Amino acid sequence: MFVSSMLMNCGFYALIPYLAVHLKEDLLWTATLVGLLLGVRQMSQQGLMFLTGVLADRVGYRFMIVVGMFVRGIGFSLFGVFDSPPGMFFAAIIAALGGAMFEPTKDAALTVLTPPEMRSRVFAIKKTVTQGGILLAAVVSAFLMSLSIQALAFFSGGIFLFLALLTFLRLPTIQVQDDKKLPFRQMWKTVLRDRHFLALIVIVTGYWFLFMQIFMTIPMQAIAITGNDKAISLVNSVLAVVILLGQYPINRLMTRFSVVMQVFIGLASMGAGVLVLGTTHSLTVFLIGFLFFASGSMVVEPANYEITTKLAKKELTATYFGFSYLAMAFGGGFGQSGSGWLLEVGERIGSPTLLWWISAGVAMLSMVGIVLLGRAMRRKEAREQTMFGGQEKPLPLG
Repeated sequence: MFVSSMLMNCGFYALIPYLAVHLKEDLLWTATLVGLLLGVRQMSQQGLMFLTGVLADRVGYRFMIVVGMFVRGIGFSLFGVFDSPPGMFFAAIIAALGGAMFEPTKDAALTVLTPPEMRSRVFAIKKTVTQGGILLAAVVSAFLMSLSIQALAFFSGGIFLFLALLTFLRLPTIQVQDDKKLPFRQMWKTVLRDRHFLALIVIVTGYWFLFMQIFMTIPMQAIAITGNDKAISLVNSVLAVVILLGQYPINRLMTRFSVVMQVFIGLASMGAGVLVLGTTHSLTVFLIGFLFFASGSMVVEPANYEITTKLAKKELTATYFGFSYLAMAFGGGFGQSGSGWLLEVGERIGSPTLLWWISAGVAMLSMVGIVLLGRAMRRKEAREQTMFGGQEKPLPLG
């Protein structure tokens, strides 16, 4: 699972950031149209995960991951075939469908394969390991992009086709509903009645709005400061190095705080970082802001995973993860499609920093939301000795 996650990141980060630049610089797409393509891919993928997660709990995790990797490989390869907007949007939707199949399922598989007391550490280690894929992507993409976007697309697609085979050969069969299959309606109702989980989804939507700036607007800001397209590799490399060196120490440091406070601290760091990197003309200050941004991401994601795994019923693990990706669908979708539009609006009205101030405001709203959720959880814990009717120890939310 760790090797698979690392190579997935390599295939994804080798293509998607450079794809945005290719569309804008080579095919002369507007920033709005580029953002729309990225947003369609994002929303098509994460918007379907609540369905594919339910399906994975029914049919088994290995099958869904293998098929999803194969479909993603085809979709990424198609980016090297088409150069017209309809063709590019078709490739984006195919790639998104594959991602929708394997993304929540691999998180659920890792959860099932990991003892509960080790899950926070394992998810932090996974995030560290996957950054090796980003570093590899920076090296590979810089070389392949000098050849052609087609070479880059076929390379990235080939990685996912290889991972489909690797998963089929090495991942054990995981069935969480062996004997009696739960009705789909019951599975959906269980999640939709979990008010605290739904509140978490709304709050984390703000996190994904911020994080998805890394795929277009943050690289564009780096290019604007340096005047060099290779600044994209700089952004990816800095992110990878910071997470490789800092993820595990930061995760250990954050254990002294409740998971709610961890999310609050992470969002505050991201909000401050995005405001700094988006309003400066200095590369040094940009990198300092990006350091705060990346550090906040390292805090929020493991904490969010830990809350999700604690709230999820064992037989509905992929279902919960699938629903959790709705936050990425809406937050990430608007974060990419809306950010290009906000950049253009800011330039038209003479306020080029408009996007970055709005991003900081989104961070503030999410911080308020996580504080309110923490209070609601504490009130519930005061009324009940356990979170799940005496069957599971309540999650310490501070």
